[in-house]
Amino acid sequence: MNKIDILYATDQNYLTMTLASILSLSENSNLTTSERIDVHLMTEGITEEDRNKIELVNSLCPNINLFTYPLEEFHIERYGIPEWQNTQVANARLFFQKILKEQVEKMDRMLYLDSDTIILGDLSGLLNKEAPIYAVRDNTPSSYAKGLGLSTYYNSGVLYIDVKKWLEENYQEQIENYIENNQGKKFTYPDQDILNVVLQGQITELSREYNMAPYAYALRDEKLTNYCKRYNVPLDELLLARNNPKILHSTGLLGIKPWMINKIHPYNEPYREYISQVDPNFKLQIPRTIKGALAQYPSLFYTLFELKYNLPETLDSCFRKLSIQLNPNQKVKKRKDKR
Repeated sequence: MNKIDILYATDQNYLTMTLASILSLSENSNLTTSERIDVHLMTEGITEEDRNKIELVNSLCPNINLFTYPLEEFHIERYGIPEWQNTQVANARLFFQKILKEQVEKMDRMLYLDSDTIILGDLSGLLNKEAPIYAVRDNTPSSYAKGLGLSTYYNSGVLYIDVKKWLEENYQEQIENYIENNQGKKFTYPDQDILNVVLQGQITELSREYNMAPYAYALRDEKLTNYCKRYNVPLDELLLARNNPKILHSTGLLGIKPWMINKIHPYNEPYREYISQVDPNFKLQIPRTIKGALAQYPSLFYTLFELKYNLPETLDSCFRKLSIQLNPNQKVKKRKDKR
């Protein structure tokens, strides 16, 4: 069965960006076979106006079947996982099997995409992948992976999953058991950390062109070389992927996004092109506090960005631990009985 289902998780704040990603998927992925692409959208806080926007995009994509799943009906907070960005939406990918229910039984392969991705290239090459799970290595210091007991740490923004093997290996049960046995544990990136720990040894590395972080375009020459050395990224592999990106992922860059008013983001043009098609009246967000200053002054931004990736790993680890303690996004709501 040569078919890939697509999965997203989003809320009202990220819906426009998610729909822009779906539109780019429809236009550029080359995943349409004799059937339409099934896109599964796990949602939180969606209004009637939002539903109309979803229907509009669905009408613009005749090669896509779009299904929605309200996360309010699942109550992820009962598992006691820390929130990310003041919501449990990011953690939804951990429970896709339970959220999508019987739809999962009909799937062969699935591609999970973060809401802040844009598809630029042909994804049909994924059909040749045979391992249970694929992901691109994350650009984190090696000490961070070691702190979790891992030799390799992957980014969870793009996950390619053989659903049949996922079900056979009971990965959902393994995830839930880990969460149950680690209540109250602090995570920097809750869903990503949990997936990496539970699935260690089960994830096969996906080439970087399927999850291109913006630093690959924002940094050049010696600065890019230094960055790659710091985070153990093969420079030749990165340069090859940079020339033929399939999926752009707006991660990093000190939290500055293409849909914010800025003068530094290399993804401004492709993201805004699709966002404007979804919502012609979309107003670029105004970044606040120091982020706003960094977004408007490239020299200041690159000075701070370079300083950040030149910190000693021990100091970097201290900053990470401190950010967990001070980060308001690391809230754990009172755990409810799962039964």
